[in-house]
Amino acid sequence: MLKFLVANLIIQLLIDSFVIMHSDKTSKFLKKRKITKLTKYHFEDFTESHYKLLLKTAKKNYSFEKFGNRSKGQHIILRHDVDLSVHRSLSLAKIEKKFNISSTYFFRLRCEFYNVFEKSIVSRINEIIDLGHEIGLHFDLSFYKNKTQSQMLNDLKWEKKILSELLDREIPVFSFHNPDETVMPPRKRVIRCIEERSKRTLETYDAILKKSKRKNIH
Repeated sequence: MLKFLVANLIIQLLIDSFVIMHSDKTSKFLKKRKITKLTKYHFEDFTESHYKLLLKTAKKNYSFEKFGNRSKGQHIILRHDVDLSVHRSLSLAKIEKKFNISSTYFFRLRCEFYNVFEKSIVSRINEIIDLGHEIGLHFDLSFYKNKTQSQMLNDLKWEKKILSELLDREIPVFSFHNPDETVMPPRKRVIRCIEERSKRTLETYDAILKKSKRKNIH
C-alpha cells in the first residue's frame, strides 16, 4: 500500500492526459498553435493523426517509462485518465502499441459514462492490458464527502480491491479525479460518447434476441 500511495505523489506532478517534452519541432508547432484567448480552440488538434504526430515527435528525443521506473535519462511517463470512453482509450492504446510505447490508463469505478462491470468494457480494458499497457485506479473523492482522511483511505483501498479482483491483476497506482476541473472536453465528444453507448446497448439487445431465436418486435 505504501508503494501505491507514493506512486500517486509522482502522478500529481504530471499533466492529466500526456506529457510532451520540449524539442525544436514541438516548439515551432506550439508557437503556431499559441492560444491568446480562452474562447479559441483548435479541434483539429484532438485527432488520432495529430496524436500520432505528438508521439512521433516525442520519441525522437525521449524514452517512455512506466510509473516506478528510475530512469536517469530524458523520459516521458504517459498516462490517461479515462473519464468518458473506454472504446476511445482502446483506440489510443493501439496507436501507442504501433509506436512501441507503453502508457498507464486510469479507470473510474464510479463513472456516468461507462460501467467497468459491463462485459464489453472489461473486455476492452483487457485488450488494453494485452497491448502492454498498465492499469490504474481513477479515484473520485466527490463520492466520499464529509469523511475523515482515514475513512477515505479505506474507501480508496476498497475501490482498488474491487478493480484488482475485476481485472484479476494488481493495481499499483491511482490518480485523483478532480470534480472541479474547469477544462472540459468539447460537447460534441460527450454527445458522441452517449450516442455510441446507446448504440452498443441496442446492438446487445438485438444480439440476445437473435441468439435465443426470439422475435424482435420494433
